[in-house]
Amino acid sequence: MIEKVTQLVFKSLTKEVAPYLLRRNIQESKLHPGKFHFANDGRLKYHLLMTIPQQISIELAKQLNMPYLYLRAAKNHVYDHYFHPYQVEITEIVDILKKSNSKFEYHVIDSSHHMHLTEPEKISSIVSQFIEKNRAIGSKL
Repeated sequence: MIEKVTQLVFKSLTKEVAPYLLRRNIQESKLHPGKFHFANDGRLKYHLLMTIPQQISIELAKQLNMPYLYLRAAKNHVYDHYFHPYQVEITEIVDILKKSNSKFEYHVIDSSHHMHLTEPEKISSIVSQFIEKNRAIGSKL
C-alpha cells in the first residue's frame, strides 16, 4: 500500500511519511475483509468551493476578518492540475484577502503538496508564529 500511495498525488509523498497519510485515509473493506480502500473525507476537499460563483466568493472574502493562514506549495502539481483553470479567480480572492483582512497571511513555500509531512521544517516556524500572534488577539487558536 505504501508503494501505491507514493505513486499517487503526483509523487509528492515519500515512503517515510506515507504511513501517516495512510493511517487516516484507508479503511478495511466491509465486503472483502483483509482488503483495504482509500476513504477520503470529502468535506476536506476545497475544489467543491469552485462551484460558487466568483462574485459571491469575492463578497465572502471581503467579509472574512478572522486569522487565516494560506500556505501554498510552489511545487504543487496537485494545485496546478486541479486549480490551474481557476488561477485568475484564486489570485483575485487572495488579493482581496490581502487588502481586506489584516490577519490574512499568504506564503509560497518551496516544497510539494504534502510539505507538512515531507518538509515540516519549512513551515513549522510560520505556523507557530501565526498561532502565537493570533492567540494574543483573542482568537480561539
